[in-house]
Amino acid sequence: MKIECVLHREGGTHVELDGIDYHFEPVADGAHVADVKEEAHIDRFLAIPESFKVYHGKDTPKGEPKAAAAKPAAAPVNDAGTQTTAMLAGSEALPPQFEIGERVVTQLEAVQVAFMASGLTSDQWNELGDDERAAKIEIALDEMADAAEAEGTDGEGEEVKTDEPEAPKPAAKKAATKKTSKK
Repeated sequence: MKIECVLHREGGTHVELDGIDYHFEPVADGAHVADVKEEAHIDRFLAIPESFKVYHGKDTPKGEPKAAAAKPAAAPVNDAGTQTTAMLAGSEALPPQFEIGERVVTQLEAVQVAFMASGLTSDQWNELGDDERAAKIEIALDEMADAAEAEGTDGEGEEVKTDEPEAPKPAAKKAATKKTSKK
């Protein structure tokens, strides 16, 4: 099924889902489209109506979904040195994905970053109230966004290019000189 990403980015949008990298690439009519064949992935994308919808146009994307780059499978280790293989709870109060620069960050990624910074065990993390977990996840997202902005990257090491011109710097002030009048 052809799915359209309504968030248009230069070059399209890449979304990794269950180890598959989907490239929602621009097609001739201006839509950003990927051909999604796995039914569970179709359901997942369409469950986010603010970002994805069924594409009804006639254009076909050129690219095919491909296996995402392998990532280390090590379980996260938090500041307390506790490694977890347990499932970490997220938050119902937050959306399933976030945009940081040009990158889409899943709630799972944000949960792992927040958990690692928390110093809690997985059991302690999962016993937190939804609001408290959401607050910790939001802090992690803010830190990820700040880091990406400070690096001038999208969080994946890619330089962020904007169409906005750089703000002009103020002109240097001349040292004040005292004028004296002769009489």
